[in-house]
Amino acid sequence: IILAFTDFGDAAIPAYRSAFQAGVTMVPYFGVLKGKPGVDYSVNPYQDSVAIGKSFAEWAGKALNGKGNVLMLGGPAGASSSADFLKGYKEGLQAFPDIKLLDENYIATNWNPADAQKAAAGLIAKYSQIDAISSDYGVTALATIKAFEQAGVKVPAIAAIATNNEMNCKYVA
Repeated sequence: IILAFTDFGDAAIPAYRSAFQAGVTMVPYFGVLKGKPGVDYSVNPYQDSVAIGKSFAEWAGKALNGKGNVLMLGGPAGASSSADFLKGYKEGLQAFPDIKLLDENYIATNWNPADAQKAAAGLIAKYSQIDAISSDYGVTALATIKAFEQAGVKVPAIAAIATNNEMNCKYVA
């Protein structure tokens, strides 16, 4: 059995198909793929990142009373799940015309805390006002909080999925 995270989206389907045709139970998971179960892989369980992005936009809209500047943190450049999350986020933000998405792309963090902290330092320098940040990985959201604290800048409202207990403890503190 091979469990594969769908970071590379549909580009990886030929590799999945090759493994599946060689008799491997091939299970790409997390992002929805255009391939066919039983042909390209065994099964493709996934989360609906577009729907999650929409719900995060709704949260940001309510948290900011419909007005403010927001950003979205994602994984590596080109990560299909981050792209889907951003798609839903943009769709959800349409209901809040006074909320500005400061960057049309998600901010690449490589889902790595060190890279997220560097990216956050750059965002602090680039934008004078950031009111909320949504992230598709809580560990990088936590690194972002630390960057704001180290810079002596007010931490924006932050929402994240797939986090760890340290984020929960930070919230409680």
